[in-house]
Amino acid sequence: MKKFIYTYPATSMLMLIFLLGSIFASLMFPAIFSFLDIHGDSLARGEWYRLISAGFINAGIVHASANIYGVYAVGIIIEKRLGSFHFFLYFLLGSVITYLIFPAFFEFSSSAGSSPGIYALIGAAFIYLLTNKNYFAEIKKRRFFYGLIIYFIAGNFITLTSGSLIVINPDRFFVHGIGFLAGILLQLCKSSKAFMIRK
Repeated sequence: MKKFIYTYPATSMLMLIFLLGSIFASLMFPAIFSFLDIHGDSLARGEWYRLISAGFINAGIVHASANIYGVYAVGIIIEKRLGSFHFFLYFLLGSVITYLIFPAFFEFSSSAGSSPGIYALIGAAFIYLLTNKNYFAEIKKRRFFYGLIIYFIAGNFITLTSGSLIVINPDRFFVHGIGFLAGILLQLCKSSKAFMIRK
């Protein structure tokens, strides 16, 4: 455990935040959840902090558990390659960008969850693996790589909170797609900047 925390500090921190957030904000003190999520006209009232806080809370322990696994799997793949600072930054920006855009296209009673930030990390990992084929050949032999693919696909179809297992939900595709694209763009910007410096 200590070795994992030392090797993947940003991943470990996010996993802990998701766990504590689900326990305190969803299970023990639901009022905290309504203070941190995005709902109604909260952004119109100037409560911009919710763009950040909404990405760190999840709707219950099952939701949190799925996202804990998602950030764990992508963290093992990409945190050391990006650096812990950029790993956390991509998560944060992917989440903020998604929750900034989402209310302009969908009506909802409450919106929160860590998956937009995780999908941003997956987008960054996608670009990194495309441009580092030797590392891709190494990582695709690991089981957690396929676990991440399952998370990526299942996150758009499977829910345990609606009374039905498989649900095609347009807003879920939207938030995950925005997060994924944000991660792609962030990593492309980072890669092009590094290329210019080397040149």
